[in-house]
Amino acid sequence: NWKANAFKRMMDRFCNSPTDSVDGSDVVLVHDYLKQKTFDMISHLRHDIHLPKSNVLQYILQDGTKISMRPSGTEPKIKFYFGLRGNLNHPDDYEHICQLLDERAERIKKSMGLS
Repeated sequence: NWKANAFKRMMDRFCNSPTDSVDGSDVVLVHDYLKQKTFDMISHLRHDIHLPKSNVLQYILQDGTKISMRPSGTEPKIKFYFGLRGNLNHPDDYEHICQLLDERAERIKKSMGLS
């Protein structure tokens, strides 16, 4: 199936050639749960992950953003999960902070070639 192969190649690219930065924030750690290794992009050291193997790849950015990706188990697609941070100093700022985070998610998708 060409779709499944295309998504496998995309996942392999994210795994084997991680980007240096996403939306202006450096990638500092790459967790590869399938290989059970963490690659520190700053020190270039590798560390073992002591969790069960899973086809999940996670980028940790310098600003604390987490980008996790995994192939779907039922469909030919890759699922992406973004963990974004925002400072909510006052409850009245909630809607504005949500808007800023939505805009950031869109920039991340564009930066990674997903949109």
